[in-house]
Amino acid sequence: MILGGEAGPVSETQNEYLKIVNTNVVRLSELIDEILDLESVESGRLSLRLEAEDLSPILTECCDTFRAVAQQKGLKIHYTIPEKETIVLGDRTRLVSDFHEPDL
Repeated sequence: MILGGEAGPVSETQNEYLKIVNTNVVRLSELIDEILDLESVESGRLSLRLEAEDLSPILTECCDTFRAVAQQKGLKIHYTIPEKETIVLGDRTRLVSDFHEPDL
């Protein structure tokens, strides 16, 4: 609702941060769903959603997530997206969620 402007005007910077928050809320929700399937994990039936994934948007999402933390510490995150798609077979939720906040 805030992103949609229903709570009043939102600055460009606030909008950027809200998008990052929204992305992480969705990701955390997916992780919670995985935790709720713990029985499957414990019984050895962990199901991965293996799909062809381009690493470029995953890299962008992870860097965007940590950009605010880096900025607070006076650091900048620089990365280069390859011109050619880099496709891997993987579970997108796990690829993104396995990035942990680095010790910046």
